[in-house]
Amino acid sequence: MYKVGCCFCEVIYTMKLLHILYLSGVKKPINIKLFLTTCFFLVLSSGFAQSVEVIGGATLNHYLNWIPDDGGHVSSNTNIGWGYNFRMAYENLNTEPLKWRFVLSIDNYRGNINYRNGGIGGSSTVDASINKTLISVGFFPVNIQVKKRFDINLGVEFSGLIQESVSGKEIGWSINNPSWEKDLSSISTTYSSSMYVGLRARLAYDFKLSETLFISPQYSFYLGLSDEFESELGSFKSMRHYFSIGVQKQLLPKSNQ
Repeated sequence: MYKVGCCFCEVIYTMKLLHILYLSGVKKPINIKLFLTTCFFLVLSSGFAQSVEVIGGATLNHYLNWIPDDGGHVSSNTNIGWGYNFRMAYENLNTEPLKWRFVLSIDNYRGNINYRNGGIGGSSTVDASINKTLISVGFFPVNIQVKKRFDINLGVEFSGLIQESVSGKEIGWSINNPSWEKDLSSISTTYSSSMYVGLRARLAYDFKLSETLFISPQYSFYLGLSDEFESELGSFKSMRHYFSIGVQKQLLPKSNQ
């Protein structure tokens, strides 16, 4: 009963935080059914978890253009950007024969894009700085622990956009319009995609503070499989590096798991 009650309180706190972020100036709402389903699953799964971890840290993002430059019509350049991440993880869910890791997170990341698309009839160049915040749900079916200290986790992550900020400009020309320029920050259009999916890998080392409390420096890597934008910014994916610290509470001692 204590185990379920402890998890439930942590889940309610997380849900309140996510709800505040969700209501804070959302430019393009995420699927509310997905949001509520995620929160419900988090409450349900907390009662079956053997450990709970709160994680926070820095995020390094790099946009990748999977459509190669053709040397003329299309070209692009990107610069890395930093952000932050906060996540709540439930591990060792009792779903035999697998031991699952389930993660609910808030991710903020930035990046700069210079994208040119042109031809004989005209061309346009976008120089943009993008700052976005996502709510994410991660499922990790592959969980390996070496000597009860070194953790390796592999899984898939689904995300929804909750906030976007874009600055920069777009300039171009066409046969009917010799030159034009747009201020991207003054346009109400949402440039980012609303939903995302990607692969994530995590490496962590658990330092023992007590029989049930651990601190875990960790690195995780995310490779996006879906497009980051649904507009003239081009076909970019996100590759993100996470440098974080986690505090893990064992609801059952490791020796009893």
